[in-house]
Amino acid sequence: MASSPSVRRDSSRLPDPFRQIGPLSDRIVFMSGNVACSCGYQGPGVQEGTTVVCPICRTPAAASEKTYRIPCPRGHVLTARDEWLGREMVCPQCNEPFVLRATDSLEYRKAQKQRQEETDARQSQVWLHRAVIAGVIVILSFVVMVVLSMNPQLFQPQK
Repeated sequence: MASSPSVRRDSSRLPDPFRQIGPLSDRIVFMSGNVACSCGYQGPGVQEGTTVVCPICRTPAAASEKTYRIPCPRGHVLTARDEWLGREMVCPQCNEPFVLRATDSLEYRKAQKQRQEETDARQSQVWLHRAVIAGVIVILSFVVMVVLSMNPQLFQPQK
């Protein structure tokens, strides 16, 4: 019985795990950067020619494409493209119809919450300054009343 020769591979020469160089490269799926697809998939995209597509629905995804994460009425979060805003969609998980609006997106809500927190912080600073000024006025008034009560001759007319 002939034994098969042992093949030793140098790990420093192995290719990127998602790419293969050589004659099989036409049949190998090349993984690309992360994509956020309208079908709900988020993760590595598939390279088809010069474009990156979603591995599930094969929809091309632009690298600079603006996407929104919009929850359906029952709370399932969907990723929607910018050009899909204003359309009525059906949630793929619960079949609930709803209209995609940028104002319903998680990103918009997060930005709105951050703006509200910044406004509240500025407003609290203004009220803190006003309270400090009011406190100083009250203390100064108290000091003036104490000084006047101890020295009544300061404001008596001179004869």
